[in-house]
Amino acid sequence: MAKVSVIVAVYNVEKYLNKCVDSLLAQTLSDIEILLVDDGSTDGSGRICDDYAGKDNRVRVIHKENGGVSSARNKGLFEASAEYVGFVDSDDYVAEDMYECLYSNLKKEDADVSVCGIYHCYTNEMRTTEDVSGYYVTDAKEIIRMVMDSRKISVNPVNKLYKKELFDDLLFPEGKLSEDAHIMIRLLSKIRKAVISMAPKYYYVHRAGSITTKTFTRADLSVIEAYSNNLKFILENYPDLEKVAWFRYYWAHFYVLDKMMATPHLSSSDQKIKKRIIHRIRKSSRGILRNPYVGSSRKISVAALKIHPLLYRICVQLYSKKKRQLFG
Repeated sequence: MAKVSVIVAVYNVEKYLNKCVDSLLAQTLSDIEILLVDDGSTDGSGRICDDYAGKDNRVRVIHKENGGVSSARNKGLFEASAEYVGFVDSDDYVAEDMYECLYSNLKKEDADVSVCGIYHCYTNEMRTTEDVSGYYVTDAKEIIRMVMDSRKISVNPVNKLYKKELFDDLLFPEGKLSEDAHIMIRLLSKIRKAVISMAPKYYYVHRAGSITTKTFTRADLSVIEAYSNNLKFILENYPDLEKVAWFRYYWAHFYVLDKMMATPHLSSSDQKIKKRIIHRIRKSSRGILRNPYVGSSRKISVAALKIHPLLYRICVQLYSKKKRQLFG
């Protein structure tokens, strides 16, 4: 039996899939299985998966009808044979020693979850956190705080290695956007110990389209739902983390409002949703301005929103322009 099962949800990524899978086959931890879950791809992705399975017995391919990334990950969890599981997005790639580092740290510290740092890859730049040499051994409460803060660790399930048993009664929610946020806090609440090495080993590739086509859909409201539920869960179970939980709740509303501001024509019903979000942010402005986790630029945008939504829109446009510069 393999030590680690790596689950890759695959959907129409033929341009990027080879680099992803090649990086997994090059792992210094060779005792792994790579589960390529073809989620009903309509391009050549499924054939590429089958080609890899024919060349290397560490690769297993599962073809299924399209159901979304959560459905594909859940299918991978069902099929995984190892005691430990990890996830890689099919348009990303990893350092050749990532899983060896994650596995050895997890075993050394007798932890339930092991985390490494991330390279954020843009067209013109590669970024990571300043704390690339950090090493932390934490409990559930502290890693939840770190994930909600998001300066060192993100809510994304990639760049992590988990005891598979953590998923026994908790799967990714299907049909929802921001599926990671819906599951991660409850998942981490089940652990005894986590180990975090900030050395960047995961290459998270940001595509230009994810910035330039940043328009609102109703599915985006799932982000607010996720962090509203996380706020309630944290207030009930980790009341000391109240401020960081409120920060992410505010962030979710900013995220959706920013996309609405960038959408040229909203329907009348979406306009009503926009007004409710603006009202909620304005009503929470005192808490936002006093929250130590909220950045200064965001506090400025909230002050602008209290004056007029057009001023807030200008702040959003300036931030979006800065982000686009990363792609040239």
